[in-house]
Amino acid sequence: MEHNYKVKDATSFSIDLIVELVNNQYLSYFNINKDKTKDDYYCGITNNLDKRMEEHRCEDFEIVEDRVFAWNCENVDVATEVEKRLGKLGFDIGISRLWIKKNIYRVLLILCRPL
Repeated sequence: MEHNYKVKDATSFSIDLIVELVNNQYLSYFNINKDKTKDDYYCGITNNLDKRMEEHRCEDFEIVEDRVFAWNCENVDVATEVEKRLGKLGFDIGISRLWIKKNIYRVLLILCRPL
């Protein structure tokens, strides 16, 4: 199955800039549907986008239009701080991601809207 993923390299971006980019992506793409708010949009962290999205599809929720935006962060600390700040802005960040190991190679921050 072909998925509608957009992944951006944010490894050289500041935490503030990544938060701004995610929020702007929400405002420009997802905010068309005025009856939805930020808490209708899931934001999480993974080191394997395909695997995690498939887990969500099978175990948690389908994804609207299979549309997923992701930002490749420098490390898990950056991604965790971005996720925390997005939660404060009102996005659904789910439960704590403490299971993520500090030494993983690639960290992706994801944004999507569950059905």
